Amino acid sequence: MTTRTIWTGAAILAAAASAALAGPRVGLAAVTVPPPAAPAATSPAAEARLRELLTERRNILREAFEQAGRRYAAGQVGIEERHRAEIAALLAEVDLTRSVAERIAVREAVLKLATEMERLARARFAQGQIRREAMTEATLGRVEAQVALGREKAAQAAK
Repeated sequence: MTTRTIWTGAAILAAAASAALAGPRVGLAAVTVPPPAAPAATSPAAEARLRELLTERRNILREAFEQAGRRYAAGQVGIEERHRAEIAALLAEVDLTRSVAERIAVREAVLKLATEMERLARARFAQGQIRREAMTEATLGRVEAQVALGREKAAQAAK
């Protein structure tokens, strides 16, 4: 089986949510994943268990977002950390939504936050506060969000 290295928004944001819980700042990272496989038929019990796990993940990421919000309000972290945690929670919600229209709405919210994060990174780079790599990572996050939104819209148009 061949693998390819890609940047995935979900992996990036899961790491960011972990950082929101633990405190240290994390950046984007390359993730090696196998090419997408054809969906396999699953039993109703397996689907129910998967939904249960996805719900648990969403709830954990919501809590991480709430914690990041409290830490931001207390001045312990910057707005970027809060945005990362919110994006992670939103992406977890995407896996639980059943309609394309709901997924599009969530993806639009993610894109709005990713665009704001890119704007902040560009401003911080211009002031010499961050390295070019950090700004590039923010731009990549916005592009990833745009790609995901475009795919959702294409899926809606195909129906």
